[in-house]
Amino acid sequence: MLILLLSFIFNMNLYVILVPVFMIFFFIGFIVPNALARTMALFSQLAGTASSVFGTLTGIIVFL
Repeated sequence: MLILLLSFIFNMNLYVILVPVFMIFFFIGFIVPNALARTMALFSQLAGTASSVFGTLTGIIVFL
């Protein structure tokens, strides 16, 4: 949000907004699968439940 506001105040182009957003999504692509693998490793006997809890929490976080 701050980047968008700064782009209106100062004369910035679209790349100032797109590059940080791309970097965020790029690194989230590394973090989320590793977090899911760690969840499965911690609760291997309850893998289905752990997966559903992880998916539910991910959905809630995305919604917020």
